Amino acid sequence: MNERLEEGTEISLPVTVAADGATSQDTGDGSVELVGDNGVVARVGSPAMWDAAADGQLANPLTLEWEMSTQQSLWALAETKNTPPKDEGSDADGSPSAQEPDDEPREVGETVPVPTSVNVSEESAQVLLQPAEDFLQSEDVDYPLIVDPSVSIGVAFDAFVQSGVTGDFSSDPELRLGTFDGGNTVARSFLGFTTSAAKGVKVTSAQINLWEFWSYSCNARQWDLWSVSAASSATRWTKQPTWFQKYSSSTATKGYSSSCGAGWVSIDATSWAQAASNNGDATNWVGIRAANESDNFGWKRFNSGDAVSGRPTLSITYNSYPATPGYTTIPRGQYNWWTDGSGNRSLYVNSARPSFSALVKDPDRGQVKGRLPTRFLIPFRHLSRTSRLSQQGRVSLTC
Repeated sequence: MNERLEEGTEISLPVTVAADGATSQDTGDGSVELVGDNGVVARVGSPAMWDAAADGQLANPLTLEWEMSTQQSLWALAETKNTPPKDEGSDADGSPSAQEPDDEPREVGETVPVPTSVNVSEESAQVLLQPAEDFLQSEDVDYPLIVDPSVSIGVAFDAFVQSGVTGDFSSDPELRLGTFDGGNTVARSFLGFTTSAAKGVKVTSAQINLWEFWSYSCNARQWDLWSVSAASSATRWTKQPTWFQKYSSSTATKGYSSSCGAGWVSIDATSWAQAASNNGDATNWVGIRAANESDNFGWKRFNSGDAVSGRPTLSITYNSYPATPGYTTIPRGQYNWWTDGSGNRSLYVNSARPSFSALVKDPDRGQVKGRLPTRFLIPFRHLSRTSRLSQQGRVSLTC
């Protein structure tokens, strides 16, 4: 929107969402999911709008012309501080030093969610964007305005929250954690992983891999992995999932300069993945946050599941438990039934070298060894006096 409209003008912007082979579902929070045979294939998150001042903080402002040759591989929101220079200056240990902030603070601008209504049919959904008039007419708003009904492709869900910001970042191409201004602004991120393929297994190792394209410096700072409750497009800083348990920590750092260029970092998730395997839930959730949320050196930005490439991954190495043995048998002719004086029947073998068989298998198609613990109860009345002295009670054999 390039110009401020006349007072009293109502505006409605319809957006139609559809995909071949998918049905539309209204999530009830202003967003729409397209669901195929294998689950959610696309999601239109809660839309937002911002003014020219806020747009100027983007790595690629939408209100300005740009050339493809000068662009980074991903679009990413920039924090409200100056970009630290790459490879300029270093600390005594050789790591790049953080840049001193300008005396002049940058203008934050105005960003607000856009009220919506959703009409769902069998094949498509229409999201009606209805920007609030008080925002459109506000003297604090700098035109032109950007209205963004962002669309997320993929089944994974992730989002970040940031203090002082009320927007939905579940469709944003990045995740964030830490602070860049001494704790005045703090960000945390949440990720949901489909773990049904590793249900009921023994996890030997697991890690979450993230592409980190930005950090405050190359100095290692701890960040932590927690189990959390489910996140959604309604997740905000003031409405975060429950933080249950801290599982692991990492100090991996990338994305400041050539000394620690953008790249993959990982955090151990073995214990978390085992808990996820045990609980049997189809989707399990993690939260990541800086260990010290007032230390600027812990500020990190990663690609999210909505990025063009370098999306978060969960890798699990596990061993499936063998299946319950079946068809346990004793060949005919090697056993008989014996009835005691009370009428109780017991099975006994009549061969000095009995054989047993069972069907054993491994879901991972690995080699399996079967152990058949067999307990023999030897009736005393069938033994000689000498045998009774040496063969009393029960004998446990393993075949």
